Amino acid sequence: MILNFIVSFIVSRMTPEPPLEIQQLIENVRAPELDEVETKTASNE
Repeated sequence: MILNFIVSFIVSRMTPEPPLEIQQLIENVRAPELDEVETKTASNE
């Protein structure tokens, strides 16, 4: 188990950060209700 953590850490440090579009896609998958709330709030203003 500790080996998995070490390998994950090394790989995460050696690979480049994903593009902003991909990061936003992941955030929308993680918390889709936040995107809906922001959209509703923006349309109410």
